[in-house]
Amino acid sequence: MAAIEKCSNNEVYYHLRHNSRENPRTPGNPDIDPSRKGENYYLSPPDHGRSARECRMYYQKRLSEIYVFGRSDVVTACEWVVTAPKDLRPDQYDAFFHASYAFLNSLYGEKNCIQAVVHN
Repeated sequence: MAAIEKCSNNEVYYHLRHNSRENPRTPGNPDIDPSRKGENYYLSPPDHGRSARECRMYYQKRLSEIYVFGRSDVVTACEWVVTAPKDLRPDQYDAFFHASYAFLNSLYGEKNCIQAVVHN
């Protein structure tokens, strides 16, 4: 299953903090187990950043390289949430997420991927 959410420039940092599990608020989603944060891993290149702050710096650098229409509500990013199928064996998760990452990069380009995190 996959879902997409469009984000304005002002919303991106919240999503980056949520994805890297740096949000100071307790997660509202009961499926998020903070004790398993150490099991999460990044698919995006290290130079895109690991912390939300580093990823935001990469995002801002990338925005400076392209034309962005000058409105505060313009969509500057999309967040894809890809969920492993329920019938997928756990030993296939890694290959599934790497293939999903490769597919999305074929659509958008890896330099346009700000952050890709697998949550376990």
